[in-house]
Amino acid sequence: MKTIDVLRRARRRILRNGWGQGMYRVHGAYCALGAIRLGPRGKLDLGPATNRAEGYLANVVGQNRPIAMWNDTPGRLKGEVILAFDRAIKNAKRRHPKGD
Repeated sequence: MKTIDVLRRARRRILRNGWGQGMYRVHGAYCALGAIRLGPRGKLDLGPATNRAEGYLANVVGQNRPIAMWNDTPGRLKGEVILAFDRAIKNAKRRHPKGD
């Protein structure tokens, strides 16, 4: 799977299933990191494309702050998470126009 596909899948998961805080998956909803790290069948996937996808999202939310902390910030909104994924996807497309 390509990095862009991991980011798109994660964004789609949050839109379809909901967004949550505190755990990878809560009552069917995903946090930003869980949406990236949980593979197509819900099993943990820490492969190269997943690591690159996390890097793109981390660049958007601020590298000096872990994604999980950013996601779990009180007052964070689902729309902010989706926007961060949109920006990460845009950056990944720009850097790797034919995929990776």
